[in-house]
Amino acid sequence: MIPSSEAPKVNLFEEPSIKKLIRFRDAIKPEDYPILEQIALISKSLLIDTFHNFFLFAKDKTLEQLTKDLNKYENYLKNIDHEFHSSPISKQRRQAELEQLITIHKIYIQLAQKYHWMTVDAINRAFENRANQPI
Repeated sequence: MIPSSEAPKVNLFEEPSIKKLIRFRDAIKPEDYPILEQIALISKSLLIDTFHNFFLFAKDKTLEQLTKDLNKYENYLKNIDHEFHSSPISKQRRQAELEQLITIHKIYIQLAQKYHWMTVDAINRAFENRANQPI
């Protein structure tokens, strides 16, 4: 098996799941391709754990719910010292997890500000199904 650092680079926009996404969701603007490239760096497990059915439940309140969750995670991070008193390793792990959640929510908020929730859901599902998505 080739280590990921030595793996041949694959053009994100040549991959079948992403080509299909762009072909069927032609409302996705080329200026938003850098956002898709950011999502390509997020682990598949984090995408699934965080957003697998999120958009189907939030629907028209997607932006509102993303913002609410972002605020929640930012508050948790701000108050992390009150949450952990004993284990610095647990605190570091939780801090890293919260930072990831904050980053991913900011990315999806950018999308939800521009696109219908069904398009944002389609974007997420394309990356969940992407063969080259980091696990």
